[in-house]
Amino acid sequence: MCPAQFITLQGDQFIDEHGEPFFPMIMSYYVDYFYTDASVPDPYPTPAQVQALGYGRSSAIGHDGQYGYLLTDGPASILQDLAELKAQGFNTLRFLSNAKPMDSGGMGLEVKRYPTGQDKILLPLESPYLPDIDLNPTLWFHYQRILDVCSLAQTLDMKVLLEPFMNDAMLTVMPGDAAMQDHVALLASLAAFIHTHQVTNLLAYEIYGEPTYEDWRKPPVHTKAQICEIARGWNRALKDFDPDHLTTIGGVFFDDVLREGWDPLLLEVDFASMHLYPIPSIYEWTADPNTHLDKAYERYLGLLHWYDRHLNKPYIVSETGFEGEEPVTYPGGIHHPWLMYPYGTLGNEQDQDDFLRATLPMIRGTRCAGYGWWLMQNSHWNPEPPLGPDPPPLHTGADRYYGLLKYGDPTTAPGTTGYENLRKTAAETLVDWASTPPADATYQPPASLDMDHRYYNPYMHPENNIVYAPAGQSTRYGTITGQVKDDQGLPIPGAVVKGAHYIGLTNATPPLPILYGYYTYTDDQGDFEIRAMDPLPGNHINPLDPNRERAIENLDIGAHASSWEQRGWNGQPLQQSSSYVLNSLRREFDVVLDQEMVWGNETRDYKGLATLTAHEVVVIGEATLKARYSVHLLPGFHALEGGECHVFTEAMHLDCDDIEETNLKAAPSTPVPAVASVTQKQLEREVDLAFHVKGAVAGMRLYPNPSRGRLVVELLGSGSELATEWEIQILNATGQLMVARPVNGPMTVFDASSWPAGTYTVQANIAGIRQELRFVKQ
Repeated sequence: MCPAQFITLQGDQFIDEHGEPFFPMIMSYYVDYFYTDASVPDPYPTPAQVQALGYGRSSAIGHDGQYGYLLTDGPASILQDLAELKAQGFNTLRFLSNAKPMDSGGMGLEVKRYPTGQDKILLPLESPYLPDIDLNPTLWFHYQRILDVCSLAQTLDMKVLLEPFMNDAMLTVMPGDAAMQDHVALLASLAAFIHTHQVTNLLAYEIYGEPTYEDWRKPPVHTKAQICEIARGWNRALKDFDPDHLTTIGGVFFDDVLREGWDPLLLEVDFASMHLYPIPSIYEWTADPNTHLDKAYERYLGLLHWYDRHLNKPYIVSETGFEGEEPVTYPGGIHHPWLMYPYGTLGNEQDQDDFLRATLPMIRGTRCAGYGWWLMQNSHWNPEPPLGPDPPPLHTGADRYYGLLKYGDPTTAPGTTGYENLRKTAAETLVDWASTPPADATYQPPASLDMDHRYYNPYMHPENNIVYAPAGQSTRYGTITGQVKDDQGLPIPGAVVKGAHYIGLTNATPPLPILYGYYTYTDDQGDFEIRAMDPLPGNHINPLDPNRERAIENLDIGAHASSWEQRGWNGQPLQQSSSYVLNSLRREFDVVLDQEMVWGNETRDYKGLATLTAHEVVVIGEATLKARYSVHLLPGFHALEGGECHVFTEAMHLDCDDIEETNLKAAPSTPVPAVASVTQKQLEREVDLAFHVKGAVAGMRLYPNPSRGRLVVELLGSGSELATEWEIQILNATGQLMVARPVNGPMTVFDASSWPAGTYTVQANIAGIRQELRFVKQ
């Protein structure tokens, strides 16, 4: 075996500490810290008190919510769990934090009473953040347990994805304030500790699990630039003191792209950590409980495809899951009727297994670099849905039944993990797959808008041509179409379009609106269509106007690394067909160089945050070309003798100042037309088209550009080729030939005053090399 190194990320591929390609199969897992009645620690415990604390598998799982093992068997309980996870094919433990926010501010370390698993207390984590048993015993204890868990995992050649401290308290800060500086100091302390102890099986620091969509509306609300600053501060605290390990921050569904979401493309971390769950529809379940899960699975795959194509950064699905539990029959033959969607679970064990089989092979067939499940075993966090004749409130049993293992304490017998009799159907499937993995699969929606495909019409809404115009109010439509563009007039593929409307009122006092939401994405041309539908026609209490129930009330539109647009409820009238302009930094990711010349006295630095492609580029001076994934030098690229060119890949991030300057806030209600935006940019500079002809250098320049009439086409450079005959053609936007003629000498002039306004293409053929450049006629 090769000497141990550290886990790295090359493109979308992890390389483990042995230098081998590695696909993390991750299980979320809690390790409890606990005390006994004989060792209750003080709020600021002494070294002796923290040394008396124990640790082991969480009391939230197991038979009855209590610790089902002896105090001295705590580490052995973790090792037993790891053996079961290894048998299921999981190779990475997602060690979730015991650091929680304190009511008084700052962080505390949660410890529970043994053996009940209750009576939680928080021991403050206070500066100075030195993990010294005498100076800061609580911090010392926490760091030692992190080392212990990593060591236990290493005995089975497993990795650890570590969530160190983050919780809601981390989101109440603003860049540069005292609380932010305190959190940075805490992270720096951990990073220095891990670096000193050379933990080679640490996959990454997951700095925070789910800080998305306006911090779950937790004040203060941050701008995207401020979120960038916060994430950069966290990341650099870790990197400065531990440059050996990777970093990530989580995200949920696609709320990251709307409002001040924690957009993964704007975060300075090595990869994104997505939490992706199936979302069955209660209306589909009501209509047909036998097919509603299949529809939810397909929407899940559509969302996975969306991340795969449009999240232009390495990513893992660090959390997914399915609440599956067999119906329970109590003593006396009483059957529990509410272990079903939407009350206690999403389905039974077979449904859970179906979800696993439908999604994991698809994930393995994408760019996704890792897969994680929530949670190892059924938990006792929430009460069971009550047994009775009347249905309980919706989602009463949420979070209880995500486990791949049933309730119960494991046994101990040689040659077993002790969990064999507690495995659900999905766990047995994973055990089989650990030795015989299924083939990777793919999910490929069409590139162009197709409303018969569930990717573009996730709820398969029928055509809806209603136009609803209540007196004195904005018109509402049953179907809205549109195109989403960036501020340079380029289409934005994969923009998220969320729609919603009222479909009725509840019987509460006072009545509350019943809200129905749905979504779609733009196609490769930035086009979308979204249709409203009333899924419960005629079944509402105090029904609203039935026309209103079938019409879209609002739209939210957003995209990665972009601003967002809201129409409808915020007072902006909806239009049946419209163009939506989002300020965007997406163009910084896949950069294309064309018609670029680096002269002998110039130094240029080109970068693409994801890829960089060089078409017609001539380097005489010095140029650097770099990108995260790849740099493509196509046949039109020439680096001439005497020049200097550096090409390499490197992980790069957006600058927070660029995010601020680009104004990734709400899009303006009356955006500047795309053509005007492009024209203004062209007014600011002349564009040179470079050639490499017979060892000499030539360039072509068009001016003025834009032009109101006279257009000059000039060859630039040196060499006899400038005096030779060359050919030129000009075509309009539809491809119609406006002019074609040979040219002698380095310059020619055209009169375009009678041509219609628009964009034209100038094509030149010099010594058999054909190139082109565009200009705008005003």
